[in-house]
Amino acid sequence: MSLKVLSGVLVIKGDQREGGSATVSFIDNSVTGDCVLHHRAMIGSRETFRETPCRVVALRQITVHESAERPKGPTNLVDPITQREQDAFIIDTNVNAERLFLRWRTHDSSLASKSEISEISFLVIGET
Repeated sequence: MSLKVLSGVLVIKGDQREGGSATVSFIDNSVTGDCVLHHRAMIGSRETFRETPCRVVALRQITVHESAERPKGPTNLVDPITQREQDAFIIDTNVNAERLFLRWRTHDSSLASKSEISEISFLVIGET
């Protein structure tokens, strides 16, 4: 029984920054889908995990575009009247012993502005 660690940064393709998906293979730490894998690292063997590994997935770079409807300058992304978030950056994940599936999307209450997800990082740790 040995430990296996995988990590990397998914750089989202320009036309998929508002929503897309990707699959990371744990055998060789490769990716398919709407992104390119950068800063790939793997410690351990190419063997399959014995069970579902631990994983951390995080937004690394996002863009909040301002529109004419928004005031210029810093914003806390909360509507002052409704106290609800105006923008949302969402990552859904599903993992098993062989792969990590990610789906991302942005939600923006203003049709005039387009928020984007540019990079997503991941870390996967488990036993082989």
